[in-house]
Amino acid sequence: MTCDIVAASTNDCIIHTQTKGRFTLTGKVQEGDCSFSISNAQPADRGVYEFRIEDGNHKYSYIWNHLFVSVTDLPEPTISPIGELIAGKPITLTCTAHPAPQGCKGIITWGGRINIENMSNYEREDQAGKVTSISDITVTPSQREHNSPLTCTVTYSGVSTNSSITLGVQSLANDTIKITELMFCGIFVLLLAAIVIVLMMKYKKKRRPPEQTEESKSSSPNCHEVVYSHIERRSDVRICYCSYCLFACYYLP
Repeated sequence: MTCDIVAASTNDCIIHTQTKGRFTLTGKVQEGDCSFSISNAQPADRGVYEFRIEDGNHKYSYIWNHLFVSVTDLPEPTISPIGELIAGKPITLTCTAHPAPQGCKGIITWGGRINIENMSNYEREDQAGKVTSISDITVTPSQREHNSPLTCTVTYSGVSTNSSITLGVQSLANDTIKITELMFCGIFVLLLAAIVIVLMMKYKKKRRPPEQTEESKSSSPNCHEVVYSHIERRSDVRICYCSYCLFACYYLP
């Protein structure tokens, strides 16, 4: 099996074209440091690597200490909040990159038709030492930006990943119309409820039995009725007044 040289400490070696300029020996080999770095990693860089020393007639390969390199795609950043924007109303949008190892700082840029009024980039480090790059922008959308794309791009040492959203801008007039429609619907419901209550009260009133009158409650004579009667052996005339079935008699001469 033949091996291609991907990095060397001298310029005398023929470096593979796919790794030339990207794979670099960063350690001092004379001091026993054989470190190397990979910039702008690509899927083709995935594989097994070994270190080899050639010094005149002395050649040795560390076949028992292989290095396995795995290359994964960069996670896309997230843009928030996602939802309808109101024309003429300022809003702050945030692009958050995926946490990266310490020292791997991401540079965030924005792209789109919308006018960016203010932008603030900063980093946040967690307890594990991973760094999250964040960018906040303040924009005032207009109806012209409706259905236009907005892209957030994060770049790590020449490798980039991005995420895009489509702006949905709602005019303030449409929002006012919706509020007015809701108000009218509420008023209509209240009126309908009031009509139903009135009709129910009238219906109950019609089914109520008629109240008894004073004449039906008592069979006694009317309080203002004068009753004339003759008393035996007396020529006096008695006039009786009744009040709630309680009689008081007065004898007139």
